[in-house]
Formats: sequence, structure tokens, C-alpha cells
Amino acid sequence: MPKKHKKIESKKLEIKPPSLFKRGKKQIYYVRLRTKFKDIWVSTKTSDKKEAEKRGKQIVISKFKAEAIRATEDNKQDRDRKIIDAVVKTVSGKDELSTRLDECYQKWSNSYRSYSKLSKRTKSFYASVFFKFTSWCAEKGIEHIERVDNGFAQTYSDYLWDTGIGGKTYNDHMKFLSRVFSTIDTKTPLPYRNPFNSINVERIKKIELGAEGHMALEPSMLKTVIEEAANYGEDYRDLIIIGSQTGLRLKDAALLKWKYISNNFIELIPFKTSRTKKTARIPITEMLRKILEARKIVHSKNVYVIPQIAEHYLRNEHYVTKTCKTIFENALNEGGEDVTCKNKDGVHRRRKACLYSFHSLRTTFMSLLATQDVSARDAMNILAWGSSDMIKVYEKMLDAYRGDADKRTLKIVNQIAEFKLPIPEVKVKDSKPQPTKTALEKLVGEYSNIMIGRIYNGISEAAVRKQLKKFAIKRTKRIESADVTDKEIEKIRKELLNHG
Repeated sequence: MPKKHKKIESKKLEIKPPSLFKRGKKQIYYVRLRTKFKDIWVSTKTSDKKEAEKRGKQIVISKFKAEAIRATEDNKQDRDRKIIDAVVKTVSGKDELSTRLDECYQKWSNSYRSYSKLSKRTKSFYASVFFKFTSWCAEKGIEHIERVDNGFAQTYSDYLWDTGIGGKTYNDHMKFLSRVFSTIDTKTPLPYRNPFNSINVERIKKIELGAEGHMALEPSMLKTVIEEAANYGEDYRDLIIIGSQTGLRLKDAALLKWKYISNNFIELIPFKTSRTKKTARIPITEMLRKILEARKIVHSKNVYVIPQIAEHYLRNEHYVTKTCKTIFENALNEGGEDVTCKNKDGVHRRRKACLYSFHSLRTTFMSLLATQDVSARDAMNILAWGSSDMIKVYEKMLDAYRGDADKRTLKIVNQIAEFKLPIPEVKVKDSKPQPTKTALEKLVGEYSNIMIGRIYNGISEAAVRKQLKKFAIKRTKRIESADVTDKEIEKIRKELLNHG
């Protein structure tokens, strides 16, 4: 007879109810999660024990899931490393990879197709980012890229953040290092692939950056800025006007070419959207047309609309940027008060936030479109937005200006003299107040039946008693007839007519 095998029942992993404890005046329940290095207390945000147990279980489940994902990722990384090491050993005969970190930047720049298209400033920034990383690695005794694992990348990211750099700069460092590792990994497989990927090293979310945007200029402020620019010559005056009438960024306005300009539109691909080939199609205003026609008489043979600024920008862009910044500061900062910049709070925001600069002309242009209810799609074509986030910003601006329009409408309506006519008092002609329960209850406490009869246009005392009996109203005390004048009686009658 065949042997009978015992049926083995598989048991699902059961998560024990978490231990809860109360904290604070409101007696909120907390869950204690023990990790390898420290204890973490997580609030359930409720003082109800049943609800706290339910939420606590979800917290524990989430913790297990996160640990499982991290463990799976680590196992995958370890498996990939072993496979890569085995392949390299078979092909090259070496026991391990040996790509020096100080050679990786050159290796990346040779492999990165768009490297030649990068600006000198961007190349300098990338080089400084990688030099900072390799210098830190050398201090830790790491000389080869193959030895940079997930934990090491996390440690470096923590070190970089603790230096107090801004959130955007931190993200730029992490993104560039991730790009270098992923590029080299495609050419020469690395044992830990790309340890700076966004899963292993989290980026600072945009909502956490708390970035200050450039504020729009009021009409008087814009006029003052243009007048101040005129003190720097015709070129800078026209540069500011072009920026305010087109919404172009400084680089696009400074390097604006005649070939982009037709009869009624300026059509070009902004430098910021050169990769996506997003084209800006900007209508030419009457004021801008006058500026362009005047410049064409003198500079039509030149490639650029403002050739001297274009030449200066290509040679030293910082000088043009600084000059524009000075124009805004001189125009807007009165009485020694700096209104163009705002001090940033917090350890990671040490620099000043520039509230008004050349980019404010773009914000102003966008604001003016919003005041005319230009649709988000049309604004997107005019300004060549490459990010969907800008559409959300513009839609908020549309809503804000619609709200402002409502305020302006209310203000105008309230200023119309014809709408401020006095309200005349109601004059009751040949109307007699009728006895009601509410009125009699009030009168009976103050006046005698005889006086109540006079108030109701001379009805008899017997008629008053009938009305009191009808409404079941009883006097609590006897009241002698008071000497009330006809004028006072008329006043009482009006109150009765108006309020019953």
C-alpha cells in the first residue's frame, strides 16, 4: 500500500498586534518600531484604542513592506554584482574591476553624447560636483568606482546634506552622480550598478524646496525699471522692453536674432527647451514693433537684434546678468531698503532669494496674459513651456486674477453715486394695528386695558378683555392708566405695525 503523506498546511505570516502606549495631554496612542540602530515612535493620531490598534497594524505592515522592498533590492544588487564579477573574471582574467574614480569623469564625458552641447558654466559645475565626490571618497580610502555601493552612496548624500547646501543644489549633485554611474555602467558593468539612483538616494521633493518665485512687477514698477535702464544706454533700455513685451528669458532676449522675427510674430526655440524642440510663438506688440523698426535701420546687417549685448553675453554672460540686476536694484530699492531680495530662513537656504530681476519680466508677461483670460494652451504656445508644472502655476494665476477682477468690480460698483441713494422710511397710511398675542403679551405688562384700547385706535376696555381672554393672557399685576401723550401712542402704533 502506498504510504500516506501528511498534508502540510501552509500558514500565512501573521503580524502580531503592535504594542501601543499613550503620550501627551490628549493621550494619543503611539506605536514603537525597533530598527537596527534606533527606536522610532510613530503616532496613530487617535486616542481611541480600537482605531489605534487598526492604524498601528497598518503602520507595522507598511514597515515590513518597506523592509522587504529594500531587502529585495539589496539581494538583486548582490546577485548582479556576483554575475558581473564572474563575467569580468572570465573575459579579462582579472579578479575584480579596477576603474579609478579620478578617471571616471573623463570616461563619462567621452561617452555622454550631449557633452559638447553643454555650456561652459554647466561643464564647470559638473566637474566641481564630481571632484567634491572623489575628494570625499579619497578621505574614506575609496579609489575605485566598483567599491561605491548603496550604503556608501547614502552616507555621502547624508554628508552633503549636512553641509547645509540648498535643496535644489543637493538634487543637482545626486542627479549628476546618478548620470555618471549609469553611463559608465552601460559601457563597463559595475557590481552595484547605479547606487545614486532615486530609489536608493531620495531626492528632495519640489514641495519641500520652498523656492521663492520671481514676483510680477506693478505697472509703476515696470515704468521705473525701463526708465532706469535708459540710463545705461539704448541697448539695455531695449533689452528690458523686449523682455517685458515678449516674456523671453535673459539669454533668449540678449541673443535674439533677426531671423526669428516675422511681420507679426517672434518664433524661436528657447535655449531652455532646445532638447524638446518646444517653440515659442510670441505676438509682436505695437511698442515692440517701434523698437524693432528703429533697431533694424542701424543693425539690420547684423545677426543679432542687440549685437553689442549679444557679443558681451557670449563673452561674459555674468556681466550682462549683473548689469540687469543692478538696474532692478537701483530702480526698486528706495530709501536704502532692499526690496528686490529676501533673506531665506533655515540651514539649507543661506543665500538671498531674488524677488525682482530680469525673470520678473517673464512673470509679469504671464500675469498680464492671465488678466486677459488667455487660455493655458495659448499661454503654453506663447511662452514655450516645457513643464506641465507651469500650466498648473498659470491656472492658479488665472484663478487669482479672476478673483482680483471680482474685487475690482465690487469696488467700482460701490463707488457709483446713484447706487448710494438713501432708503426712505415706510409711511403707513390709514393702517391700524391689529391685536396679536405677541403684541398683547408685551403691552399688558406695561399698560392698563384702557391705555391698550387707546393704542388700538380707541377700542373699548371690554374689547381688550375679550382679546386677552381669546389669547389666554392673564395679568400678573394691576397697572394704573398712565398719562401717555398722543405722540408716544403714535410711536407705539408704528412699532406694532412694523414688528407686529
